[in-house]
Amino acid sequence: GTYQPSDLIWYQGVQGWIPVSNALQNLSNTASSSAGAPAASSGLALASMILGISGFLCGITAIPAVICGHIARGNIKRSEGRVGGNGFAVAGLITGYLGILLIAIASLASLSVPMIIRQQKKAEQATAISNMGSLYYAFVGFEEEYGSYPNADTAVRVANDFSVPAITGNSSNARFRQLFQARVVDSEAIFYAKSAGIRKPDGVVDGDNVLAPGECGFGYIENVGSHSGASRPFVITPFKPGSDEFDPMPFGGKAVALFTDGSVKALPIDRITGEVMLDGQNLLDPAHPVWGGITPSLLLPE
Repeated sequence: GTYQPSDLIWYQGVQGWIPVSNALQNLSNTASSSAGAPAASSGLALASMILGISGFLCGITAIPAVICGHIARGNIKRSEGRVGGNGFAVAGLITGYLGILLIAIASLASLSVPMIIRQQKKAEQATAISNMGSLYYAFVGFEEEYGSYPNADTAVRVANDFSVPAITGNSSNARFRQLFQARVVDSEAIFYAKSAGIRKPDGVVDGDNVLAPGECGFGYIENVGSHSGASRPFVITPFKPGSDEFDPMPFGGKAVALFTDGSVKALPIDRITGEVMLDGQNLLDPAHPVWGGITPSLLLPE
């Protein structure tokens, strides 16, 4: 029942019979080599990490990174130590899931941002419409007193009535200042409408500070009034700065116009020509039926 080191033995894997001492040495060397050899890294684990990093930056490869990461971890676990790379797989999973999260956030943003912008433009349009409603009653009061809406002639009459210098200038701001001078209005807030270069009024209405440049968003067509019979537009917005071309940006492609009968209409702006269209025709074209032969005299805001 005992063996001597010189006894000959054979086992699978060796050629011929060898001494027990040699066999023991061979087995010892084989065990040491197996224990110290590093496990080969999983190719899927490495791929998962690379795809995950790419996905974290651009999002496209995030989902493949997660798939590879889970498969790699399963393979590593079943290999019982023969395959390594678990850290690569974990890194791929983390960056992959973060990439998916970024994709989800970007998708939600792409859906919600345009909606928010549309709502903002609708809110600005509603503000302009509301302010036009207040302006209408101011113009009605002025017309009752002076027989017409503000113009160059009424500027002199208002100045004489209140013993103040006559307001000069050919802008909508200048005509609207007569409403303050005649004490029909006392607040600048109703003259605000969202437009490029227009800010909310500061509320200072003494002297030359009333409706300072940039504090009025409305253009004014001065040669119409309720006495002219048919309803015609006389206050309108928005304009591109320093131009009689209408700006489609503030109100989502619409202009807002106040008519002499007190109605307010949102009218489409032609994005190519910048013209406001009413019944398929350029609103400011003197040949438009709305003018009844009158050539509209448009004054722009300062």
